[in-house]
Amino acid sequence: MAIGGTSQSGSSGGVSQGHKTSQVQSPAPDRQAVRTPPAKKAAPPPKDTFEAGPTNQRIKSAVVQLNPKGRYQAANGSTFCNRFAADYANVLGDASLKNKTANQQFNHLNTPGSGYHKATAAEAMQAAAQGKIAFAAYQNPSGHGHIAAVVGQTAGKPAIAQAGKTNYDFVGVNYGFSKQHAPSYFVHD
Repeated sequence: MAIGGTSQSGSSGGVSQGHKTSQVQSPAPDRQAVRTPPAKKAAPPPKDTFEAGPTNQRIKSAVVQLNPKGRYQAANGSTFCNRFAADYANVLGDASLKNKTANQQFNHLNTPGSGYHKATAAEAMQAAAQGKIAFAAYQNPSGHGHIAAVVGQTAGKPAIAQAGKTNYDFVGVNYGFSKQHAPSYFVHD
């Protein structure tokens, strides 16, 4: 069973996810047949598993060790993306993000001489594939920012591990950032 409760065959707990069909019940002697409407198919959950895309073993080990889905849970309206990002970087050899908010981490990543450089999404995915530290980060000038580790790719887009309102260990970047709050990408030198 893959992380997130979905096996590689696409089934979830043995429940068939086949085609929508209407079922006709046998009519009672004095009643007509009743047509049951087809059940609405729920949107599939995001692929939240390392089997969803290629991931470097060093990156995978760091994410598994930190377990963002089990730790860093939101509490009392607070989320902990910055703590996860700092711990992730630290496990991979960089302690420079500790004790900073997500906005401060963004500023640090974007500062020349910080050990990071701004990159494209493709460069961040490539860096993760090579076992390098890469982040997707959004600076919010009027509130809290957001930061997530780029850990690979899924469907040709960056895959991230994050703590936030929902924690993921491998999911498309669009689950952590919106179009209105698109991230910038940074790679450790």
